Amino acid sequence: MSNSSDTSQLDDRGKDPPLGWVWAYMARTNPQILAISAAATLAATTLWAVLAWRTPTSTFHFAPIVALAVGPWVARARLGRHSFRPAVITVAISTLIVLGAVALLASQQRMLGPTFWSEDGALGEAILFAAGAAVAALAWLIAPPLQSPAPAE
Repeated sequence: MSNSSDTSQLDDRGKDPPLGWVWAYMARTNPQILAISAAATLAATTLWAVLAWRTPTSTFHFAPIVALAVGPWVARARLGRHSFRPAVITVAISTLIVLGAVALLASQQRMLGPTFWSEDGALGEAILFAAGAAVAALAWLIAPPLQSPAPAE
C-alpha cells in the first residue's frame, strides 16, 4: 500500500496558510466598507467601555446591542443594497470587537452591575445581547430592501 497519494494531498494542503479561505473571502469584499464599519463599531464599543470602566457597578444593558449594530448599519448605508459577503464579514468583525470589550471588562471586574434577571453581574447578559444583536444584524443586512407599495389607481 502506497502513501504517496496521501502525502501529496497533505503537501498541497500545506501550501495554503491557515484560514486562507477566510482571507480569500475577505479579499473579494470592498475593504473601505469593512474599515469604516469596523471603525464605527470600535468607536461605539470604546464609548461603552469607557463608561463601564468608570462606573463598574452600573449596567449599560443595551450597549452591546448598540455597539454591535453600528458597524452593520454603516455598512448597509454604504452598500445601499443587500449583499451576503459584506454582511457576514461586517457582523463577524463587529462581534469580535464587542466580545473583545466584554472579555476585557469582565477580566478587570468592570461588569459588576445588576442585570434584568439577577444581581450576579452583567457578563452573561452582555454575551447574550451581543449574540442576539449579531443574529439580528446579519438578518437585517442580508434582507432585501423594503419596497414601497404601488400607488393605487
